[in-house]
Amino acid sequence: MLRTHIDCDLETLDKLNKIYSWIPNSKSIRPSPQIIEKKKHLIQQIELNWRSSKDYITHTIFGEKYYVSENFKKFTRPEYFKLNRKWSFQPSMFPYNLECGDTNHWVLWNYDKNYDYDYPEEEINEIIKRNLFYHTQIGDPFEFVWYKNPKPTIKEFYHVQVFWIYRIVKENENENKFNLQLGFLDIPEINRILEK
Repeated sequence: MLRTHIDCDLETLDKLNKIYSWIPNSKSIRPSPQIIEKKKHLIQQIELNWRSSKDYITHTIFGEKYYVSENFKKFTRPEYFKLNRKWSFQPSMFPYNLECGDTNHWVLWNYDKNYDYDYPEEEINEIIKRNLFYHTQIGDPFEFVWYKNPKPTIKEFYHVQVFWIYRIVKENENENKFNLQLGFLDIPEINRILEK
């Protein structure tokens, strides 16, 4: 099963998308025009109503209480945080315009580190896997890939784009045909394909 970090350069995404149609390609790594407008509107609302985007994310993504200043701006107070978790995994507020309707676009956020930090890939893989177990509650028939956006809107928090899909296993099919259809290739096989 595919559960790993991938490079987000357009050529790599296009090659992977030819094998795994659920992975975004160069044409689908942007939100639709409607989602872009929604994002612009939200950014305006944040600038108008919040002290900073960091305060907004701390409240919206991590669930911290907000306060209102004398100039009617919402803000959070780190000295009062009761963070029960430093990670948050949830659907993207601005999902990409993905061609495969079965693909889920989520974001894994971290409160402790900013965007410049790099966690070990194995740690991120494990956190995503654990969160998908929790959110799907159906075992592990899922695959995922993730990457850091090269042009993030929010730089105050470490976060990665995660694309995942359910997989249904059929027992009576030819194993090789089945593996090819569902894209169950191991990492060395993926690397060999990308080198072509």
